[in-house]
Amino acid sequence: MATSDTITGGRVLGGIKPAAGWPSACYGVDIQGDDAVVVLAEKRRGRVIWHPLAPDAMERAEWLAGAAAMSACLTARESLTRRLEAPFASLRKARRVLPTLLDIQVPFAVEDCHYAFLDPGRSESGTLQTLAVAATREHLQRALARLGGHGIDPVYMDVEGLAAWSQALHEAPPAVGDDDRLRVVLILAGDRSSLTLGRGRRFVNSYGLRADDSARVARIVRAQQRDDGDRPAWIVAGADVAGAQVPASLRQQLAIPDTDDFNVVTEPNLFLARALAIRPLVDGPLRCNLRQGTDAHPQLVRQGLRHHVVSASICIAAGLVLCAANFAVQRLAAARRTAITATVRGRVDAIAGYPVAARGPDAMTIVDGVMQRRRETLEPFRRSFDPSLADTLVAIAQEAQRRDLHVETLELGVQKAALSGWGRSWDASKGIADVLTAAGYAVTLSRGEAQADERIPFSVSTGGRP
Repeated sequence: MATSDTITGGRVLGGIKPAAGWPSACYGVDIQGDDAVVVLAEKRRGRVIWHPLAPDAMERAEWLAGAAAMSACLTARESLTRRLEAPFASLRKARRVLPTLLDIQVPFAVEDCHYAFLDPGRSESGTLQTLAVAATREHLQRALARLGGHGIDPVYMDVEGLAAWSQALHEAPPAVGDDDRLRVVLILAGDRSSLTLGRGRRFVNSYGLRADDSARVARIVRAQQRDDGDRPAWIVAGADVAGAQVPASLRQQLAIPDTDDFNVVTEPNLFLARALAIRPLVDGPLRCNLRQGTDAHPQLVRQGLRHHVVSASICIAAGLVLCAANFAVQRLAAARRTAITATVRGRVDAIAGYPVAARGPDAMTIVDGVMQRRRETLEPFRRSFDPSLADTLVAIAQEAQRRDLHVETLELGVQKAALSGWGRSWDASKGIADVLTAAGYAVTLSRGEAQADERIPFSVSTGGRP
């Protein structure tokens, strides 16, 4: 049986790590008759340490002063759990219909209760499954009044069945190969006894019991067994499990064979109290708090307000940073525009040869006019560097003689050239077009059908050259 080990100053829960975000210390309170059994659990150096407290211990003053969080629970009679399946693969969409599905399952109006949806997962068909836990406001307020009679005002109101199941997984985890084995957690505490069942690590359900409900326990367990070979592992705790003869009598009452695992936890009277103290400190898919809404503890309300204030402060700070960044970007963009404008104005004035007062498109119109007049003035000088028309004419004549072309008309100018004639082959006239292209003309070559004497007429025209 894996249980907590005794260390200096308390007991350490092995094999688990504390969770971030929830409290660093918590009191777990279990009402047993007229007494309140209290356990303090704390996070220390990456471990969870717990130890019981006497009702009149000094720590009680710290507890009442709010130095640590406090956790109690609704009994299995005061709460219920249901497995729900929503026809959606998306958790966001499923959350919208889960309250309606719960309303169908519970014997009271969902508007009159507190509830939570835990451990969501996918079914084999792709739908979403979740464990719903609920309790009416009336039951919650009765439990708070009962605790208030002991001077206790818990921050967290857990559910007994979930707390017992989680603690049993910590103290007696399933053995290798027992991932689907039936497990039974039995808490014996008079008329506040409870029975919790699951398979492997999966919680199934919990039930409230009376002190003499052994026949009902056997019936519930038998209903969960798949066959005679499906033997459960028993984990037993509670205030009534104090004498050495109790487990033997239990075996007789429940007709439990000697071959079944039957484990009594260490310090069984503290089992539920330490479960309630430890659950707020460690991670787990079944962790919950049904003290919510208008019944939420003022400490959590203040924490929520602080969270909203912090979130709002972060948003305001982010907004101020964005405003400052936007102002800086605008300043930078304005400086960049000023520099570009000055550069453009300098270029415009340099091209125009005088300061240009116009801006934008008007300035570009002035620059275009200046450039056009300058181009016309420099045209004779530019043309002096162009190839001679005589050289182009000689090249045309040489190409015509080489390819046996007969030129009938020829017009050759600086801006335009045109000629026509005939040749003996289809490709012969292409040489004339190449000569004019090399001279800088934009050439269009046209060829006609061969004549009866096999002459192929052609014409070459140009669109001029710059």
